[in-house]
Amino acid sequence: MAKSAHLDTHLVVWLYSGNISLISTKVMEILETSDLFYCPIVKLEIQYLKEIKRITKGPETIISSLEREIGIKESNNPFTGLTDKSISLGWTRDPFDRLIVADAIVSKAVLLTKDDTILRNYNKAVW
Repeated sequence: MAKSAHLDTHLVVWLYSGNISLISTKVMEILETSDLFYCPIVKLEIQYLKEIKRITKGPETIISSLEREIGIKESNNPFTGLTDKSISLGWTRDPFDRLIVADAIVSKAVLLTKDDTILRNYNKAVW
């Protein structure tokens, strides 16, 4: 059985745009050997990034492309459980990060992220 890995928003965007040179060797290995998931809030964060013009494509385009190309799947953890868990993650003010980390925690999964704050505070975060 393959292990599972959850992806932070920036990694989802980088994979879509083909910026694999930004991705560590360790993370590439995990990407190639794991079942890949994203928290549903990633779609909202992608939309937010599009609205503030940091990226040009929306979540429908990015997510559907990665579903086809690498088999990424949306996590199906209940939202109530994620919000309950995210309340305890007071080390960040970012609601997207709180829910993304909570989703990985509830799934008992590694979280692939370059975010220094997450890396310092979630012991299963990897970069």
